[in-house]
Amino acid sequence: MRRFVLLWMVVMMAFVSCRGVFAATAEPDNYRITLKKVEARVVGGGYATILEGSQSFDIASADASGSVAGYFGQAVEIPDGTYDALRVTLSATINMTGTLVQDAGINTGSTFHTGCGRDNGGACVAATATDYLMTNALVAAFGGALPAGMTIDDANAEIVIVQTGVNFSVAEGQGAAYTIFFDTSTAMGIEADNTMHPEVPSFTLSRS
Repeated sequence: MRRFVLLWMVVMMAFVSCRGVFAATAEPDNYRITLKKVEARVVGGGYATILEGSQSFDIASADASGSVAGYFGQAVEIPDGTYDALRVTLSATINMTGTLVQDAGINTGSTFHTGCGRDNGGACVAATATDYLMTNALVAAFGGALPAGMTIDDANAEIVIVQTGVNFSVAEGQGAAYTIFFDTSTAMGIEADNTMHPEVPSFTLSRS
């Protein structure tokens, strides 16, 4: 039998970190990701789809948790059973806007903007929204590492995250609610070669 369970989840909670040894970080003005699918893992094997369909969110915005919760804060129908993990599929393209100061290499102390690079007081004086495609090669190039439970599917341009320790049961009259708080204060990085890229934002996921 299938039941309705309220899953208030904001689960795009971990992104690829390309952070290298010399990377400076800063908080971006915008950090937009696209969620494609959320599934719950059944104890004993298999996944049940909770939500599917592309939806973009700016998790650097002041109301990030609220806007994503509004998308997820709905009753969804999944089979009765016990679940122990969530699998989240995201687009590997992250759209970011921001400015930071380089702290390594020959341009130490210089200001850089997404979309145009080094501030030259002329054509490049402000950040513009820029798409960044996260790939396994990019992670390796910057000496970074994928967080536990994360993989990048280069062929489909997707980031897949399996979050364990999210335990709940679905039965008549039962449900589960989760809330998340984002911290994007270091979610933008720059390498010594002046390559800008998204960093992993920190998060807190808790069951209500």
